[in-house]
This record gives sequence, structure tokens and C-alpha cells, in this order.
Amino acid sequence: MQDLSKKISFLSLRKKLWKSWPYQIYLNIYDQLLWSFIKFKGSEVRVICVNGMRRSGNHYLIKTLMKSSESTVVFYNNLKAHSKKPTVAGGVEIKYKRKRGVLVILGFEDLFISEFKDSCNLILNHSFRGLPYKNLLICRDVRNVMASRLNHPHMAPSLIKHKSQLEFTKKLWLDHHTVKDDNEIHVIRYGFLLKDLSGIIFEDYYLTDIRENEDISNRYGGGSSFETNNFSERYKAFEGNDCYEDLIQDMQMLDIKNHSTHWNN
Repeated sequence: MQDLSKKISFLSLRKKLWKSWPYQIYLNIYDQLLWSFIKFKGSEVRVICVNGMRRSGNHYLIKTLMKSSESTVVFYNNLKAHSKKPTVAGGVEIKYKRKRGVLVILGFEDLFISEFKDSCNLILNHSFRGLPYKNLLICRDVRNVMASRLNHPHMAPSLIKHKSQLEFTKKLWLDHHTVKDDNEIHVIRYGFLLKDLSGIIFEDYYLTDIRENEDISNRYGGGSSFETNNFSERYKAFEGNDCYEDLIQDMQMLDIKNHSTHWNN
């Protein structure tokens, strides 16, 4: 069962629905029923927290985990920082299987590493105390993630008009690319998804055979605003653009170290 609002194709109508009191009642009931189901499963629940920049491949990673899971999966999207309990307000998606286990995926976006750690600790200690969990950070090469953010109809105007938003975006990318892969946070690179996931022990998380999701519309969340499916060359549409050049300035060497096939073969 997915969020009811996704069934409405027109954004203006969806916004009216979101503000209506019947929809709020629906969300509250949905929240309570779903949480009751998770609590009923008790010790069979496993938790994976995912963070990344918007347009970095968060849904690409999450949909791959959902496709690969042998159990029921509950994916809470767009969770707020420092939440004590997951809610369906940001969107939820469920893949149901008639097996015992439940994998809960908690999706965060655009959080700095320190904020991500604090948010994970808070929600885990409050709502999933004592349950096995893993924290994943997905990173994408600077050229394509910045191009994707600039191509987004709602993000681009803010990046172009507000210097503070541009600086925030650059600091966020640098923050994510200076974290060390360890038992506390596992770094998953967009271009090396299966390779990086293969280095993590997932058997106790109902994930024994990671299979990359090839469904493009789901793989990229609400779909891409680019006209081409050549995901590794999105940046070419913005070469020479002043805002784009500012976004990638001084980050090329770190980008090559983390994302170039030359460095990782």
C-alpha cells in the first residue's frame, strides 16, 4: 500500500488533499495501523537508515534493497531530522511478503553526518531499541549530483538566487565525502552500488542476494527531469553554466578519488 496522494497526478490537487482534515485523519489511522504491525513483529524487525543528498541516488539504493529483500519491507521516506518515531507524513511504501521478518528502511535526505548520526541514534533508541540496525550513506560524483540538483524545477531557483544555498550544497557534498566507511556508517557510492553493498554483511537483514533495481521510474524516486537515461553524463548539459561551475569548483580531486573507475579498479 502506498501513500494515497500518489494516486493523484495533479500537484495542485495533491496539495489541497494534503491540507484537508480527512487526509490528516487518514494519515493518523494509517500511522497507527502500520506502527502496530511493526511492534507486533517485535524482535523480527531489522532497521536500515539511509542518508544522502537529494538527487544522489537515495531511491536507487532503497529500491534495490526493497527488491532484494526476502521479507516484508516498510520504507519511510523524507523523515525529519531528530524525529523520535517514523511517520507516514513524508510518504511510505510497503512491499509485503508472507514471511516472518520485517525490514524497516528509514530515509533521510540532505543531513550532515553529525546530524544523521544524532537522528539515527534518537529514533533507534526511542522506537527500535535493541534491534539490529545499519546506517548507510549514499554518495554521488559531484558533477552529476550538482547537475541533477540544478535540473530539478524546485531546487534550481534557490541554488541560482541564493548564495547561502549554493554554499550549503557544496559543504554537504564535502561533508559526505570526508566520512570514513566503518561499522557506524557504510558509504555506498552511486556508481559502485553492488560492489559497495557486497562488502556489508546483510544476511541477518533478510538480504542474501542483492539485485540492482532496473526499474528506472522507481529507481529514481519520482522520476528524472532529464530527457536522457545516460545517468553518468548528466553533467554535460550544464558544462559552462556559472552556477554549476561554482558548485563543482575545487572538488575535482576528491571526486576522482572517490568515484573514478581509475582509482577503484
